Amino acid sequence: GAPRLARPSTSELDMAVHALAAAASDPGHSLRPAAVLAAEHMSLLQEMRERAHAREELERKSTLRVLTKGADLRAVMAVAKEHGRATLRTVAPWSDAESRQPTIHMDTPGEARRVMQALRRHGVQAVPEDTLRVSELRGLLQQVRAEVSLAV
Repeated sequence: GAPRLARPSTSELDMAVHALAAAASDPGHSLRPAAVLAAEHMSLLQEMRERAHAREELERKSTLRVLTKGADLRAVMAVAKEHGRATLRTVAPWSDAESRQPTIHMDTPGEARRVMQALRRHGVQAVPEDTLRVSELRGLLQQVRAEVSLAV
């Protein structure tokens, strides 16, 4: 096939963006039409990336991970459906079936919060994915710090 191009570094991309911007703003530049088009595409791509990021953020805030082991999923879903449209998914962070942590997807972060509070009243702990991700990262950071201090 065709040779693969090396992925450009951030500084190379920044230089290219500045060169495009300069060509786009210079009326006498031979590449001006192409540069204007490229600049429009880049701002469109940036906008799409930001929208996708916002969507992912909303999805994480609207998704609860059920942490209580052996929770009755039928009962959990009955509680969730009292607060809106709910979808159940089971994810397996590890291969054994016991450690599977089901997730409940709600339409909005508000619905997810209400479901979390209702489940707590039923003795089931469920946490939004975004807060869980932060605590997982904190745990990982502490683990790395501990390993580094042991290595020194």
